[in-house]
Amino acid sequence: VNQYGGKQGDMNDRLTMLTIASLFKVKFSSFGFYAGPQYDYLLSAQYSIGNNYVNSDLLSKGLFSGSVGAEYYVRENLSLGVRYQKTFSNGYGYRGPGQYYLDHNAISLSAAYIFGRRD
Repeated sequence: VNQYGGKQGDMNDRLTMLTIASLFKVKFSSFGFYAGPQYDYLLSAQYSIGNNYVNSDLLSKGLFSGSVGAEYYVRENLSLGVRYQKTFSNGYGYRGPGQYYLDHNAISLSAAYIFGRRD
């Protein structure tokens, strides 16, 4: 589950999404690279323009995107990563008079501890 939010002018949004990714990974000695498609399903949304709140039922529910990233294994069970997500479909948007769409393109940083053996 991921949360995104932002503010631009009078528009504010906070989106909670369930992400399903199918990433293919290539590993070298202490580096890993991965890429693949992903689908984000909108679980909840808080969206406003000025003091007017938009009904989240009017927002599109799905978003197709792709991700590419890299990992560096600091130690056998500790890794640091960076990932870029690019939207392929019309982003989340309001389906009604004066339609608009938001593309969610993001860069994520991560740190992970791997329990047990790393293969």
